Amino acid sequence: MKLNTLLRLKLAHLFFGMMFWYGIEQLFLNKYLGTASARAYLTMVYAATVLLFDIPGGILADKIGRKRTVLISCVVEILSVVILGMSTNLWQYLVGSILFGVFISLINGAAEALLYDKLKADGHAKQYAKQQGQINAYFLVGAAIANLLSGFIAQHANLRLPYFLSAIPGVIAFLLLARIVEAPREKAADHWYSHLNEAGRYILKRPLILIFGLQFVIGEVVFLTIGEFGQIYLLQFHISAVTLGILWSLVALAAALGRVLAHRGQQYPRTVILAYCVAIASFIVTKSAWGILLFMLVYGLTEALGNIAETEVQHASESRIRATLFSCVSFGGNFIGVPAVFLYNRIYTHHSLAAANHALGIIVIGLLLLTALASTQHLSRRAVAEAIPAPLDKHY
Repeated sequence: MKLNTLLRLKLAHLFFGMMFWYGIEQLFLNKYLGTASARAYLTMVYAATVLLFDIPGGILADKIGRKRTVLISCVVEILSVVILGMSTNLWQYLVGSILFGVFISLINGAAEALLYDKLKADGHAKQYAKQQGQINAYFLVGAAIANLLSGFIAQHANLRLPYFLSAIPGVIAFLLLARIVEAPREKAADHWYSHLNEAGRYILKRPLILIFGLQFVIGEVVFLTIGEFGQIYLLQFHISAVTLGILWSLVALAAALGRVLAHRGQQYPRTVILAYCVAIASFIVTKSAWGILLFMLVYGLTEALGNIAETEVQHASESRIRATLFSCVSFGGNFIGVPAVFLYNRIYTHHSLAAANHALGIIVIGLLLLTALASTQHLSRRAVAEAIPAPLDKHY
């Protein structure tokens, strides 16, 4: 059966999401690494890796092609899960985490640019928010399936097997992506520094990229803190490996739902931000098991917010620098994320996880409300501009 590019991208992301170790990672860390701060170390190293390789990954995608870059990322991802599963100490696990960060850096920006250029070439660029949301939903559904099974695999086999099994979906994703057809793109600058300089100047000239880029960054920080420590939060309710896998599966489904519905909020970004702030505020003050449901809500709304912000950035980008520009935005998320994780972990280890969530939640709510106010004037100007016919490649 012949599959089109869009369907291949969706199916590949479904298999990318089937990382069977997601749902039981904290149990693996507790058993084999035995370091109280292991989660913080791993998250900071992962974020630092993406910080270092995100922009080079975007430049690589613009230079050698999006397809080649995502194929390279598949190979790196397969290697990373094998090393993670074989780890017997923190240092070995850190190597696997670094490679997983390189995988994310390579595919981050490249896959999004591949999709946007394909839709634009077909005259369907306005469908990006919907299609990108669906692609991410496929990834999260894959994660939900893997998370659900991971607890059973860990309980009836061992905690290493889920890692090794995760290499199989990576191979399938590689085979799917090997047959995709990449849309033509504009030629990138000959020198990487000229290319990066062009992307930087492009961002500074477009306020909406800065505003929505900051919203994307805030969402990434939430994922690196509240999200990454989420299994620790769930385990405080004294649940089993199977229950952890089930709950983490439901978290992934909530995130998938956020992605699928995100395009409906594309015209109402400030409403989404307000709902997000209310959800975080409710989560950080809830001390009972009802907080689990609020955690899922926050996770889903974070995905929705990220989809909306990412779409605005893509609409404002040009083909020749699309992957690099989005990688610059992602770079910002990890640049802020590394110290954020460090401070979050300090509060967690010296006080409590609830105190860490409380402090971060207040900061996130404040920053998001500021971006909502800042976007008001620019969004109004864009609405007026869109009512006037403009050249095809002119944005804002």
